[in-house]
Amino acid sequence: MDQYDSSMAGESWGAILADYYRAVWKRKWLVLSIFVSVSFLAALYTIRQPKIYEAIATVEIDQQADRILNVSDVHELGSTGYWDSSIYLETQYKIIQSNRVARMVVENLHLDRDLAFLGLANVEDQEKLAEGLEKADPVEIFKKNLQVDPIPDSRLVCIRYRGTDPQLITTIANEVANSFITQNLERKLVSTRNALNWLQEQVRDLREELEKSERALYEFKKANEILSTSMTDKVNLTGSRLEALSSHLSQVEAKYIASKAKMESLETMVSKNSLETVASTELMNDPLIRELKVTISRLENDYTELLKRYKEKHPDVVSVKSKLDEARTGLKREIQNNLSGVRAEHLATQKEVRMINDQLDELKRQAKELTLKESEYNRLMREKDGNQRVYEQVLLRLKEIDLAGMLKANNIRMLDKAKQPALPIKPNVKFNLLIGIFMGILLSISAALGLEMLDNTIKNAEDVKRYLGLPLLGIVPRVKDDPELTKAGVFNIADMFSFYKPKSSVAECCRTIRTNVSFLLPKKDKARLLVTSASPKEGKTTIVSNLAITMANSGKRVLVVDTDMRRPRAHKAFGMDNEYGLSNIIMGTMTQEEAIRRTQVEGLDILTCGPIPPNPAEQIGSERFSQIVDQLGMVYDRIIFDSPPVIAVTDSAILSDIVDGVVLVVKCGQTHRDVAIQAVQNLRDVNANILGTVINDLDLDNKEYGHYYYYYYHRYGYYYGEKENTPEAVNG
Repeated sequence: MDQYDSSMAGESWGAILADYYRAVWKRKWLVLSIFVSVSFLAALYTIRQPKIYEAIATVEIDQQADRILNVSDVHELGSTGYWDSSIYLETQYKIIQSNRVARMVVENLHLDRDLAFLGLANVEDQEKLAEGLEKADPVEIFKKNLQVDPIPDSRLVCIRYRGTDPQLITTIANEVANSFITQNLERKLVSTRNALNWLQEQVRDLREELEKSERALYEFKKANEILSTSMTDKVNLTGSRLEALSSHLSQVEAKYIASKAKMESLETMVSKNSLETVASTELMNDPLIRELKVTISRLENDYTELLKRYKEKHPDVVSVKSKLDEARTGLKREIQNNLSGVRAEHLATQKEVRMINDQLDELKRQAKELTLKESEYNRLMREKDGNQRVYEQVLLRLKEIDLAGMLKANNIRMLDKAKQPALPIKPNVKFNLLIGIFMGILLSISAALGLEMLDNTIKNAEDVKRYLGLPLLGIVPRVKDDPELTKAGVFNIADMFSFYKPKSSVAECCRTIRTNVSFLLPKKDKARLLVTSASPKEGKTTIVSNLAITMANSGKRVLVVDTDMRRPRAHKAFGMDNEYGLSNIIMGTMTQEEAIRRTQVEGLDILTCGPIPPNPAEQIGSERFSQIVDQLGMVYDRIIFDSPPVIAVTDSAILSDIVDGVVLVVKCGQTHRDVAIQAVQNLRDVNANILGTVINDLDLDNKEYGHYYYYYYHRYGYYYGEKENTPEAVNG
């Protein structure tokens, strides 16, 4: 099954290609004329085109300009990042094509006065020349012929300039590169000059600000007597004094507290007269009191011992008691003296504390003032230091930029200068000719196929089957002139070809039609046949006469009735006149026997039209005509009616109702499909029995039509006889 499908597909493609080939071959002269015309026009166009040359200069755009002494420029020529670099390069390409570079080239080369460059070299009229110079825009003319092509994956750029003068375009290409390099450097220098001017102004302003801040700081130091020392030292000294005085105050306050405690203790002791507590106080540190204390203790012991032995009046007791009282009195006196000393020390300490506090308050006041002065001092110092730093930085940058401007480093340089071209790039003769040939082939074949698609005529059996839906009864080849018959005085060659050339392919085709019609007719012994066409001049009369001849040759008695009462022609096919005929019988002026004529073909008679009536359709549709046909049907085996075209008049539709079958004749390559389809529809509307279609006037020399002819008859095993190769067709 797959092999069968592939075989069918191969045959289908082969048939399509064959159709294309036949369509082209059918219009070979048109194809040839279009091909020659297009090729000639391409060659003529190429020859008449001016020779265009192209000069190419190559420049290199580095990432950055070379740095000397590591001094950075104001205007960086280049970029370091990938995306920034890509944008920078694209910008440079646009700058090359900019109006600024164009004006530089025009001015440097004086192109605005170059008549050849402006295209005014051939203008001789001075007024027109002046007008042309006024209207000409050298910048736009220049940019129109300029092309910038970056070399992929590199920083190289090809500057291309095209024109008719090789020497001029070479000069222009080199000047474009030089102008691009120059403007790049000028752009840097302009930026440097602008920066220098701005920085010089800033330096002057910053110098004034610095001097102002220095004066303010000096006035402050002078006012606060810190010219010989710094504010920090003065603040530190005050802090140290404050710290020392605070420490001394602490000591004095401790001494004051101790003296106060000692004083209060002594005052309590004195007030209570409790001398026994002396031993536990600091009074024991006094040697005299310690001695008196020892003496009192010894005397008290002696006194106690004497009382144990003696009475109070005893002299020893009295003596000891007297010494004891004297010692106690001395102790009190010494204690009182110590108390007076302690009180004096306490008062002195208290006074010292007060003095120290006063000094501390003064130092604190001075420290507070110094803090405020230090803040102002620091502000003035910061302002002066800041102004000095900015001034030094700007001054340094000013010197760097001045040095960078003197270096004149550039990141763009000429790599290859343009050389004068020897050969033009346009026109490309070989390419244009090849394109011309290709377009000639394409247009010619397209024209042939287009005309083929526009050709809506019926040409073969496939068209009959596809568009009309009718069986093909046969195909009649085109009849050529026969010198022998012409010499013998036969002029109706096509109509009687089956009679004169019974072994010809035309006669064989007519016999095929006869056989097919016989099988399709409902009555085998007696039958009426209507032969018509869709439109005039399609050869229906030729088919009628040749078909009638082949039927008569088969032994049938045949009658041809010319029912075309508008343009009768059947009498001419048999070499007769049309003085009388069918119309006479209908009108009753002649009998059938009188009107019917015999032909040179045995068994074949003809009833010509006769005088043309004013109302053909009424004549054909009359009851009298039907009676005549019935009477003729009793005499003849086959009656063939030659009727008018279906589309033109209604006669064929009327006749189809009284016949057994209708044969529709179409002329190969001339009958339009729409007309034939309408004819079939008209016949079907009156329920006509359409037996099939006959294709007439097939040109066997035409490979398109002949192919279908041979294919059709080879399928059914027919033999066509000898093929006549005569120069001219005569079918009507």
